[in-house]
Amino acid sequence: MRALIIAWSSTIGLLLIIFAWLSFTYEPEQYAQTTAQPSAQVEATTSYDEPVEEDLSTEQLDEQVTAPDTTAPEENLAINGAVLGDNITRPDFGNDTPDVAQNSVSDIVEQEQAQEPFAFINPVNTALLEDGPYGPIPVVNNQEQPWQVYSRPFDRPGDRPRISIIIVGMGLSESATQNSINMLPPDISLAFSPYGQNMERWTEEARQNGHETLLMVPMEPLDFPINDPGPHTLINTLPASDNLDRLYYVLSRMQGYVGVVNDMGSKFTADPDAIAPIMQDLQRRGLIFVDARTSRLTVAATSAREFGVPRAQNDRYIDNDVSAAQIDRYLRELENIALRSGNAVGIARPYPITIERLVLWAADLRMRGIELAPITAMSNRQTLR
Repeated sequence: MRALIIAWSSTIGLLLIIFAWLSFTYEPEQYAQTTAQPSAQVEATTSYDEPVEEDLSTEQLDEQVTAPDTTAPEENLAINGAVLGDNITRPDFGNDTPDVAQNSVSDIVEQEQAQEPFAFINPVNTALLEDGPYGPIPVVNNQEQPWQVYSRPFDRPGDRPRISIIIVGMGLSESATQNSINMLPPDISLAFSPYGQNMERWTEEARQNGHETLLMVPMEPLDFPINDPGPHTLINTLPASDNLDRLYYVLSRMQGYVGVVNDMGSKFTADPDAIAPIMQDLQRRGLIFVDARTSRLTVAATSAREFGVPRAQNDRYIDNDVSAAQIDRYLRELENIALRSGNAVGIARPYPITIERLVLWAADLRMRGIELAPITAMSNRQTLR
């Protein structure tokens, strides 16, 4: 019996040794194919489909909106992928744009200023102001409209494609505001937040440097109050008189501006009953309205037309992805829109990289057959969508 146990133990031990040896030397067929063809495996794991870019996004400026019907014609789709959510990551197309030395940007700024002196904007005309509950606000007087009186002169050929760029968020950061005023071409318009500091100082300096100025009007987003544009936000459920009171506070924050652009507002701008009293009042004040198009459901530009308010509408947010390559990509898309339709509007923020790319992009834009235009030169030129 003892001999039998010893024999069985020896047999089991031998089997364990053989099994261990096989486990170290056996190579599965799938793994062998993978190691034999590494390039194929890499390609399979790194390929991706480009996200559908169909609705405007403001990322920090606004919130997610309902996904659009992707079967709609291209011209009826908003752009830049907001419907995919603020956490979307887009693939990087092509090679990264090389870093540009800051002195080269400064050289371009100096050359542009030397070649094209600033066209000063008209000083504030008190005849175009009336007393509001929070201070003076614009008003039409003797057929003179503030959006025309305070516009930047633009006398370039009317048959050439145009692009307007608006930098939003002015007045919130001293350095960003100063850099935007000093470095950007004067044909780029600057939109000031009503919550900014030193508004009169900044807007006067911007106008002296030839920039048209606008005011940002906070409007209700879809996920309000989780996403809150501030204490003077226009809200769908408020009576029109309350929203007008909030509007008057915003309009009193500075003078000499040509119009307003909505800050957030994907819910408010989609409500024709809420937006109509605002447009009716803006018409009486002679201001241009720029629809930031934070939702594909917006009716703001359509309402502006109904009430005779001069209008423009955003086509691209050019720095949702804060990288040189992506900013350059969206600027090229603006050029394509302008070449196809004759007009394009882009909105950006005063990030250092955005200012740098805009300076470089604008330097030879005219050589590509496109004019950089202030926002008033885009009035009523775009097809509503």
